[in-house]
Amino acid sequence: MKNYTEIQVRQIIDNLFDIAKKNGDFDYVCTLLRVEGITSKDIFSEIESDLSAEKSESNLDTYNKLLSRLLPLEILWNLLNCISSEQYELVPFRKLYKGEFLSREIPSSIEVAKLLIDRAKVDEFHELAELLELCYPNSLHALYSDNCFQKIPDGFLSSSILCREFIVELLEKLTLERKSHIGTQQFYKWQRFSVLKLHIDSVVGLYGFSVYFSNGSSAKFTRFEGKTYCSNIEIRENIGFFVGMSDKLVDEYKVSDVPLYEIGLPGRYNKLGEWKPIIYPGSTDNLHKKVIELTNDQQVQGALFYIFCTCHKVIEFVIKGNIELPEQWNSVGDKIHIWSCEKNSQDSQNVRIYDGWIEVDSLDVDEIRRAISTIAVLVNRISFTFGSNLDWRIKYPMVMSSDSVAKPTKVDLEILNKYLLDFPDSDDSVVLDAAFDWYRRGRNARNPMLQFFCFYVAVESVATAVINKKADLGFKITKDNKTARKQERRECIEEKYNNLYKEDPIKFVEKSYFECITSINKNVRKVIEEVFGFKHRFVNALFEKGEWDYSLSQIRGKIAHGGFSLLDDDTEKLLEERLGEMEEITREFLKRVTFKLKIDDNLPVWSGSHTVQLISHDPRNTLVASSEDMFPIKDWRIKEEWCD
Repeated sequence: MKNYTEIQVRQIIDNLFDIAKKNGDFDYVCTLLRVEGITSKDIFSEIESDLSAEKSESNLDTYNKLLSRLLPLEILWNLLNCISSEQYELVPFRKLYKGEFLSREIPSSIEVAKLLIDRAKVDEFHELAELLELCYPNSLHALYSDNCFQKIPDGFLSSSILCREFIVELLEKLTLERKSHIGTQQFYKWQRFSVLKLHIDSVVGLYGFSVYFSNGSSAKFTRFEGKTYCSNIEIRENIGFFVGMSDKLVDEYKVSDVPLYEIGLPGRYNKLGEWKPIIYPGSTDNLHKKVIELTNDQQVQGALFYIFCTCHKVIEFVIKGNIELPEQWNSVGDKIHIWSCEKNSQDSQNVRIYDGWIEVDSLDVDEIRRAISTIAVLVNRISFTFGSNLDWRIKYPMVMSSDSVAKPTKVDLEILNKYLLDFPDSDDSVVLDAAFDWYRRGRNARNPMLQFFCFYVAVESVATAVINKKADLGFKITKDNKTARKQERRECIEEKYNNLYKEDPIKFVEKSYFECITSINKNVRKVIEEVFGFKHRFVNALFEKGEWDYSLSQIRGKIAHGGFSLLDDDTEKLLEERLGEMEEITREFLKRVTFKLKIDDNLPVWSGSHTVQLISHDPRNTLVASSEDMFPIKDWRIKEEWCD
C-alpha cells in the first residue's frame, strides 16, 4: 500500500464531499449537521479536544482516543449514502451493535471501518478504502478491546499519524462545508408542498433546518456548540416528521401562514436559454382564481401566476431580432438581465434569440405592470439605437397564443372566385387592394395600437378616395361646392367657439382645425353612412363616444398624433376592448364596398371552418403541468417560433 500525504488525504475527502453534495440534497444537509436527537454534549468537540491534546500525550494515547470515536466513520458512511441517493442514517452501524437496548455493546472502530471499507470498494472509492485500511488496519482488531490497545502493536505509529491527519481533514472539511452556506439561499420548495428553510449563522454557517408544512405545522433541528434541539422530528433509523393534521394539507407552499411566493426564492424558474411549462405538483385552481381577482390584464395575470407557482419574483421574457449583442450576459441596472441564447441549427440565419428576466420587489399589480412596461421601453430603445427589428413577449401570459388554421371547403372557394373575378377594375381596384393590404398588415401586426391603426386606415383610405373622386366604387356622393363648404366651416367654427372658447381656448383651436377645417372624419362618415345606413351601430361606434371615453375615430386620432402609448395601462386596456370591434367594421365595410352591396343585402359568408393543432410540449400552449414526465421532449431550449 502507498503512503498518503496530507494533500492526498485532503483530495480524497474533498472529492467525496463534492460528489455527495451533488447527489445528496436534504440528506447531505443532515450529514453536515449530524442530525440526532436532543443532546447536551457534542462528540465533535470532544474529538477536537483529543486532537489538540496530542502534544501532551503519547501517540498511543491519542490513537486510543481516536479509535474510540465512531463519529468520523459515521460521517463517511452517510456521505456514501448521499452519493448513492440513500437516506441519512442516524445510527449507520446499528447491525454491528450487540446485546439488548440498555446493555448493548458498541462495535469497535476497527469493526466499523471493515464494514465501511467493504462498502467503499463496492462503490468504487478504492483510494478511500485503501486510506481507511491504513488508518484502521484490521490486523489491530485482536489487540484492541475496551476502547484501547492491551499491548503496543507493531507499526502502530504510521497508522496513528495517518489516522490523525485523516480525521483532522475530515472535520475541517465538515466545518468548511457548513460555513460555505453563509450568504446562500435559505428557502427551498420541497416534497408534498412543504418548505425547507436552512438556518444559517454569519459565523458557523449552517446550524439547522426547519420544515414547514402546508397545514401550518413545522419541524425543526438545530445544532449549537455542545447541544442540539429538535421538534416534530421522528428519530428512528432514518429521519421522519410529525406533520400534524394531514387532511388540512393544501396544494400551496407556505412558511407558517405566509405564502412562499411572498418571501420569494432567488434566481428564476428556467435555466438560462430554456422555456418550459411551469411544473406544479398539485391543483393551481386557487392560484388561478387569485390572479383573476387581482386584475383582468392578461399579461399581468400571467406574470403573477408564474410568481405564485414558482415563487421566483421575476418576469421572464424572450426577445427575437436581427441584432447580436457583444456580450452573452447583459444587465441593465441591477434588475433587468438579458442572456444571448446559443444559436440552434433551425434558427433563421440572421435572427438572434435572447432570454431575459426582470426582478420585481413586490406582487403589487401596478409594479408588475410597470415592470412589463419597462421591458417594452428597453426593447424599443435597443431597436431605435441600432436600427434593428425586435419583437418580444413575456413567457407566461394567461392566454394561449397558437393561431387556428382556416380550412375553406370547395364551396367556400366560390367566394374567393368572386373576389378574383368580380373585383372592381381600374382605379377602384388600386384603392381596394391598398385597403386590403392595410387590413392584412393589421392582422399580422402584434402591436394592438398598430393593428387598430391599420384597420382604421383601411376604411379611411377608401372613404377619402371616394370623396376626392380618386375612386368611384358605385357611390353617388357629390362633393360640396366651394361656397357650401365655406359656410359649413363657418358654422362649425362658431359652434366650437360658443361651446369651448371661454373654458379652453387651446382646445377650441384644436377642435376647430381638425373638425372644421381639415375634417377627415366628416368625409369618412359620409361614406360609412352610405354603406351601413345613418343609424347603424357601426356609425355610432366610429363617431360617437357612447358608453366609452373615446369613439373609434377619436382613438385613431390619438394614435396618429401621439396621444396614446402602450406604456399607459388605460390605453392598452381600451385597445384590447375595442380592437375586435374595429376589425369587424373594417371587414364588413370592405366586403360591402367590393361587391357594391346595398344596406339590406346579405354579405357573402364562407363556412368559417378552422382547426387548431396544439402541441403540448410547446410552452405557449401548456402554461402549467403537474409533471415534466408527461412531455415527450427533454430539450426546452428556446425555439425561434416560440418567440412569435
